[in-house]
Amino acid sequence: KYFTDLYDFVLIDLPGSNIPNDYSLIGLLLAENFVLPTTCSAMEIFSFPKTFELLEKIKKKKGIDFEHILHGIVLNMVDRRSKTWKARKEEVHATCQRYGLNKFYRTAFNFNASS
Repeated sequence: KYFTDLYDFVLIDLPGSNIPNDYSLIGLLLAENFVLPTTCSAMEIFSFPKTFELLEKIKKKKGIDFEHILHGIVLNMVDRRSKTWKARKEEVHATCQRYGLNKFYRTAFNFNASS
């Protein structure tokens, strides 16, 4: 409630689900909108189910009066031509679809860009 009078948006960058801490829980309880970034590494894909389950638990704790929207996955630093993406894209899509998430966004900036 404190932030709503001062800001339109507050972005909170939380640690991944494979490194949970108290700040993660506080941020998850405060947040209304979620975007999950991933580099599609084996560790991140392995932690996806834990992440989705945690978000569902948080949603239930907040109750129906509190908005809670998972907008999609951001493919952060993922080159769709890379071996990592090609090897894991089916697994990423299948895991996300199991949890009802079909939106995938890519970063707007090329992570190999030179200045």
